[in-house]
Amino acid sequence: MSAASAILYDQFVSASNNLRVMNSISEIPRPDIVINMCCNVDCPYLPYKGKEDWGLEDPTGKSDEEFIKTAKTSEVINGRGVCWMNTRVIDKLDLFKIVDESTYDTYYGCDQNWYTTEWQRRSGCGPSVASNIIFYLNHTRPAFKLGPYLNSKESWLSLMEEIWEYVTPSQEGIPTTKMFYEAVITYAESKGLNVSYDFCDVPKDKSGSPPLSKILDFLERALTKDTPIAFLNLCNGAENNLDRWHWVTIIALEYTEGGNSIFIDILDEGIIKRIDLALWYNTTILGGGFVYFSLLKDVEKNCSQII
Repeated sequence: MSAASAILYDQFVSASNNLRVMNSISEIPRPDIVINMCCNVDCPYLPYKGKEDWGLEDPTGKSDEEFIKTAKTSEVINGRGVCWMNTRVIDKLDLFKIVDESTYDTYYGCDQNWYTTEWQRRSGCGPSVASNIIFYLNHTRPAFKLGPYLNSKESWLSLMEEIWEYVTPSQEGIPTTKMFYEAVITYAESKGLNVSYDFCDVPKDKSGSPPLSKILDFLERALTKDTPIAFLNLCNGAENNLDRWHWVTIIALEYTEGGNSIFIDILDEGIIKRIDLALWYNTTILGGGFVYFSLLKDVEKNCSQII
């Protein structure tokens, strides 16, 4: 037990008969609400229905008294919250949990670096995102019936190679949502699937960009339908957790009422990352776009701003 854990245990847990001590993240059932207590530390990822951010100062490296002070402050805040965040998350995040049979390393979503050639590893973000989306839809929509893809690295690489034959990057990669969704639709048709798409483009010319509220509505609609979203980022702006000219997979959305703060959780490089979408939107100079896919019967009017 760490020093911080020992302090919290002595102050709160040992005095209560109603608290259960968890030894690992994997023991925690899916919570209704996750509490962020400190703003400048990375926490383990948990799927959740709602979230609160208490904005407390991180006591790491400080005295025991500071740890106790922070813990006491959390007691005062508890029950009212400081900033309620609305949340949308795909229903079955664990479908993206992948195990490397040779190393037993665990990933979330596939990684373009698994491809076997240098060109594929350099340009394979688009087909990797397409693989994430097809895998998820295949395991959550009975109509897909593409086969029992397993959550092993070997099985995923087989799917990635198959999709590469359709979602094939040019010398510029896959720099538009149109190029991406047309390739995915072609792949789906080759499998006898009647799949539709919705897209929302953010053009380079900000005067033609959809308002952030429209993008928020688009993302919320997709995640409410339990559909991961392909996100094309041509310029990351001031959001340093994104690579430029890059596709990633959106699996969760979190925002305040009014949409002033918007965050997304993405799959990239086999891990889950958090992105400040409002920061990206306000600072990108090249834009990008968003795409999600549905069975044809689920078609809805799309957000049709064109790059």
